[in-house]
Amino acid sequence: MKAQIPPTEFAWLARRAILRDAWRSFVYWAIGYSGTGSIRKSTSTFANPVTLVAGQARPRGVAIDATHVYWTNFEDRTVRRMSR
Repeated sequence: MKAQIPPTEFAWLARRAILRDAWRSFVYWAIGYSGTGSIRKSTSTFANPVTLVAGQARPRGVAIDATHVYWTNFEDRTVRRMSR
């Protein structure tokens, strides 16, 4: 059985931007809770979500290029990146 996004997280996503990776058929999003925010990714069907990084300070604004995922943290006003 495939893991799915929990309903509470899906409701959060409905109010936020979701970024689709046209090259690899993944979607990326930020869950922006204070101190426990995370950047997540899954297949374009939202099956098997994976947390890429946790413990972020209310992350927002996910962007990608061919090699990295970028996001901003609202609380500490930083721009972060990690390898895809």
